[in-house]
Amino acid sequence: MSMIYVFGVLPNDSGKTTFSTALINEAKGLNLEVSAFKPLSGHSYWWQYNSYQKCLELKKLFSEDAYKLWVSIGKRVPIEVLNPADVLISVPDLKKIYSSRKKPLTHLMGNIYNWFYMGRFTYIKEGKERNVVYYKRRGWIIEAKELLDLIKSKAAETIPVSSSKDFLKLHETYYMKSVETCFNKASKGFNFVVVEGFNDSVYPWSGVRKADLAVGVSPGFILIFETKDLIREAKKRKTPYLTVFSDIANNVQPIKTERIPALRREEIIGGKVREKYKVAVNKTVEMVIN
Repeated sequence: MSMIYVFGVLPNDSGKTTFSTALINEAKGLNLEVSAFKPLSGHSYWWQYNSYQKCLELKKLFSEDAYKLWVSIGKRVPIEVLNPADVLISVPDLKKIYSSRKKPLTHLMGNIYNWFYMGRFTYIKEGKERNVVYYKRRGWIIEAKELLDLIKSKAAETIPVSSSKDFLKLHETYYMKSVETCFNKASKGFNFVVVEGFNDSVYPWSGVRKADLAVGVSPGFILIFETKDLIREAKKRKTPYLTVFSDIANNVQPIKTERIPALRREEIIGGKVREKYKVAVNKTVEMVIN
């Protein structure tokens, strides 16, 4: 099995999913059996409301990027297996905060726990998918109760969260198990897998060490690395799994750099990405399969 790991050079809006879908379509064009995997994702009830509506329609919790990957591979694996860990954030309910005479600053700060509303872990046990749904027991954010009720009704386990300590403990308990077991299912029977990381994380789980190449995506460029070089530098840090590209950028050298053009929104929506990124995606795929 060939595997390419795609991560962001920048913390946000690097273009990972756009490039990943182009890779998928290029590999499919070469008659490869292609799957995708996104171990961890997060999305917003407010800023990605179209995605929230899609979650309601399918009665599942997943990110906008995971959905795009899922469609790109022809929905050949369950979306919750393709994306085993997902978090939905919301925005502060300022009316509720001011009405209660609370100080708003704490709730406006960008700590993910302050904005977190619910999340899901999916893992495989005895060949079956099991969902763990966790949610904020009480908070000062706009709620998305309709979706929460839908996914709770199908979960193997539901866990209320009362503190940031609870939130972190759940990730320690379920994240690695979910990612490992779901990757095994998402990759089984395929000979080419594109793994998309979370933001600019370079080592989201130990399985990325198996990638034939690691591709950093930045506006205007892709940087192709030997995976072992990234992992080596990440492991030098106190918290390897929290390493982001800017932590190690000075210590790693790409083996190849390719230019990618800016795209209009209609080109992305209209399926022109593979064509526009043809040189970069073709060279990347060839480096893996040849």
